[in-house]
Amino acid sequence: MAAAPLAALLRVCHNGLNYGGGEAVSDSGEIGAPRFDLDKSGRAGDFVVFDVGAHDGAYLEAALHMVDGRLRAFSFEPKDACVEILRARYESEPGMSLHKAAISKHTGIEELFYAEPGESSASLCRQSDAQTKAQKVRVTTVDQFCDENGVGKIQFLKIGTEGQEVEVPQGASRMIQEGRIDFIQFEFGDTSLHTPYLFVDNWNYLSNRYVVYRILRRGLAELKRY
Repeated sequence: MAAAPLAALLRVCHNGLNYGGGEAVSDSGEIGAPRFDLDKSGRAGDFVVFDVGAHDGAYLEAALHMVDGRLRAFSFEPKDACVEILRARYESEPGMSLHKAAISKHTGIEELFYAEPGESSASLCRQSDAQTKAQKVRVTTVDQFCDENGVGKIQFLKIGTEGQEVEVPQGASRMIQEGRIDFIQFEFGDTSLHTPYLFVDNWNYLSNRYVVYRILRRGLAELKRY
């Protein structure tokens, strides 16, 4: 088979697996994960979401429309520019709790790296030489936040932290072990190349307690082994 048809076939395969499909909430398929949670559980009452790495609030907006008045959201975002956007959009929204902090497996003060003040992409680990700017940010864990704020149950933990997707669940170890987090959504892509972690690290940490799915544009596909 010629190189051009092979390349086209590879693009089709990548598209089907949703490689590179996580840029926009509107067409990434990721909002299907909390919808799957709701459908599977048949849950009534408040739907408690931790949006870790809230960026500009696109995920929160989609969740608001989906849950229709039942959303109780805790938003975590450390970057100044993004926090300003979130406050302008959601500070007066009922059920929204906005927190200027990064979430990881430890607590303290760290540097957050980014390229431009207005961009939403930033990470606790430097992703490229273009990320020449940094700001000091507060870092906490899911477990500590829940202890301090009396959160006993999380229906949905969404993680989009540009490389910290393994460390966030590690910092939620008590909540996970006690069965207090129903669903976890995490990103995994090229931002993880600059960390010591692989997808298998989250698989090994979570698959004994959770069924693992891959998010596709039009649904979820169960991963039965890795």
